[in-house]
Amino acid sequence: MKERKIKRLLAGLLAVGMLGMNVYFSDISSMALPSASTGSAIEDKELTPEEKQQKEYEETIKKAYELPIQTNEIDGWPKAVGTYGDAAIVMDAESGAILYAKNIEKQEYPASITKLLTALLVYEYDAMSLNVDITAECQECLGLGYAHIGSDVGDILTMDQAMHAMLLASSNDIAYAIGDAVAKSQGEDYAWFIERMNQRCEELGSVNSNFLNTNGVFDENHYSCALDMALIGKELFKYPEFFELCKTQQYTIPASEHSEEHVFQQKHEMLLPGYKAYSENVIGGKTGYTSEAQNTLVTMADDGELQLVCVVLYEYPGYVYADTQALLDYGFHNFSRVNLSEHYDSEELAGLPETVYATLPAGISTDMLEKEIVENEHTAFVEYMYEGTKVSSYVVDARELENQKEVKAVLDEEAARQAALETQESTKQEMLNKIFKIVKIAAVVFVILIILLILYVRAEKERRRKERLRRRRQSLPQALQRQLRTQGARCLP
Repeated sequence: MKERKIKRLLAGLLAVGMLGMNVYFSDISSMALPSASTGSAIEDKELTPEEKQQKEYEETIKKAYELPIQTNEIDGWPKAVGTYGDAAIVMDAESGAILYAKNIEKQEYPASITKLLTALLVYEYDAMSLNVDITAECQECLGLGYAHIGSDVGDILTMDQAMHAMLLASSNDIAYAIGDAVAKSQGEDYAWFIERMNQRCEELGSVNSNFLNTNGVFDENHYSCALDMALIGKELFKYPEFFELCKTQQYTIPASEHSEEHVFQQKHEMLLPGYKAYSENVIGGKTGYTSEAQNTLVTMADDGELQLVCVVLYEYPGYVYADTQALLDYGFHNFSRVNLSEHYDSEELAGLPETVYATLPAGISTDMLEKEIVENEHTAFVEYMYEGTKVSSYVVDARELENQKEVKAVLDEEAARQAALETQESTKQEMLNKIFKIVKIAAVVFVILIILLILYVRAEKERRRKERLRRRRQSLPQALQRQLRTQGARCLP
């Protein structure tokens, strides 16, 4: 009896154990590995907010790097690497050739590289001798976080001091003051200077720019593009004093009765020996940054053979200098200048230098280029193209070109009139020649007829003479006729 109870107890324990095992393995089987479709969601749930932000950032810059590079699509053109930004260009400052193009006409916010156009106008208006007054309006342009040197209303700087403050310290209040000073020197106001900025950009051949201030303080209607900024940089190569200024690593505005002391440094790291980004070929440039524009950078470089302008826009942090260096290396290593002077008429196109260049990669020759003349309201450009890409561009004064066209039209009209007169004269001469030929032929025919007539008359006379002689003979007696036939007629008169 007791053994039976023990057996039942053991059987119950075994049943309970088996049930427990079933439940355990059922739970294990329900914990399947996540599918591929749910993996990323589970992974994201496991990421911290900082890690998620980093992952999104990496995906964003990867997309930027993979954006199309238009020059990579040209047959025979050297292939280039991408950039971690929206737009980039490399341009030869001498020929205007576009060596690298990535969204170069795409509208972007320029930020502080706007100040390069402000500087260009200072040089072009020969305004370096001006004083620059700091007004309340200069201070009002500053937003939260925008660069300045701490100037006060009523301060007076020399233009040289102000240019250093604008281009090295990227001082926005000083940039405003510079535009205002140049405008007043022309009897105008700040709005005139802004208008002149836009006009000058158009004269250089801009395609997508609209400037509303001298400093690049954000406004959604203040924009430019990589191509236009490269054209501004190209034009600055005409002013060596700009590059002398860019060499300055630290600058001091000494204290005076008009301002306190200000000390500031160059911000473009490719111009600073000892910095990781330093490059001995880089000779000038300007940095820019706003949260809306991200990093913007214009860099000028010279390797002794080529002078290049590199522009990168909406560039992500950490890549702006590396990308710029890679693009400059690409330009220096793959292109050289070719003389185009034999391909144009210097007398026909005013304003062109005696020597005109194209900048080409190996394997592309000048006979593969097409010449175009592009005009806008202010300027005309003589351009040479290879498969739609500009490899040479030189400015011709549009008014002078128009004058030349008018002169050429007058000369063409005179040439046409002269040609018509020459045609008439030629036709007249041809007619005279034909008449002369006809007269000559008639004269020859007349002479021939006279000769034939003379021969005919002589022949007729001879015939008549012989006829008379025959008749005479017939009228003589028969005996005398026989005698004459015997002796011949030599004795007859």
